[in-house]
Amino acid sequence: MARHHVALSPCGRFIIVAVSGVRDDAAARASTAEALALRTESGVDRILFDTRFSVMPIQPQALMSRAMECGRRLERSRVALLCEALDDTFSRVWRKGLVETGHEAIVFADAAAAEAWLMTDADAPMVYVPYTKARYF
Repeated sequence: MARHHVALSPCGRFIIVAVSGVRDDAAARASTAEALALRTESGVDRILFDTRFSVMPIQPQALMSRAMECGRRLERSRVALLCEALDDTFSRVWRKGLVETGHEAIVFADAAAAEAWLMTDADAPMVYVPYTKARYF
């Protein structure tokens, strides 16, 4: 069963769109409509799109078409696409469609890194650089 949750984050600085289950066209359109409405209503331009627990059996060409349609309807935003693995086709296609329609979008496999990127104006490489303490003997 497909489910989705669209809400402002507890801090109110980004929108969370979490989808789960096997997604069909109706489920995808419902979550997209809610996300677009909340983006317009809240004015919050940062979105965490969590797809870690979902599957959408759709051809990449149709998925790209859907991503670009959404990207054209969405006001300019910064979107973190959260997935299980960085080579996830769904998230990579969505990122490409969003970028091609003027959005800033990056795929993440780590929720903390995705949230950190959304909360800053840093580029992704700045988020991923681990802090290591220099040791001097």
